Amino acid sequence: KICCPTSRLMKPEVLGGIYRVRKAGARKAAAPIIASPARRNPAHLISLLDADTRAVRDRTARRLIGMPDDAVPAMTQAMADTERPLGQRLACIWTLTRMSGDAARAAVRQGLAQKHVDLRIAAALSAALHRDTAATESLIPLLNDANPAMRRAAAEALGRIGDRRAIAPLLATVHTDGGRFLEHALAYALYEIGDRASLADATNGTGRIAHG
Repeated sequence: KICCPTSRLMKPEVLGGIYRVRKAGARKAAAPIIASPARRNPAHLISLLDADTRAVRDRTARRLIGMPDDAVPAMTQAMADTERPLGQRLACIWTLTRMSGDAARAAVRQGLAQKHVDLRIAAALSAALHRDTAATESLIPLLNDANPAMRRAAAEALGRIGDRRAIAPLLATVHTDGGRFLEHALAYALYEIGDRASLADATNGTGRIAHG
């Protein structure tokens, strides 16, 4: 008879139980130690942001969040370091996203100019989450990015931010061939901005984007 280890109720109908499944021969992930003072420097912590163990990743991110004055500049530099693994660079953006303050927002905006599309998309999603108006000018050019996912992320971010400067660029992008998903993102972005007067000016009151 098996009973749940966290309960005192017998369950005779249960003939067995599996509490953890591990592939035979799987490598056991070592949990790096991050508690010692010698290992609290930002450079070391950033190297653990893509550790195999989720608990280590979470604990590392919390540690970095708790030391913004040192962590933000270090993560900004790491994010731009093309020699670093992509996972670490992405983790820097998501850790910065969890931080408050202008320095963290400015650091994330630098991700919008990164060459790797995954970094640009992550930065756009972060800017959308914080409704970072200062990211508008960097997001607008990404509406014409070669990657469709990047174009959608830029449209979604601009809509969430709600800056009316994005209305004309969003309307101009409607004429490009980006598929139904991009079309929906553009329409919803315009809906979220909700500035009827600016929309009318951009279309000359005709419902179509003005040219020339």
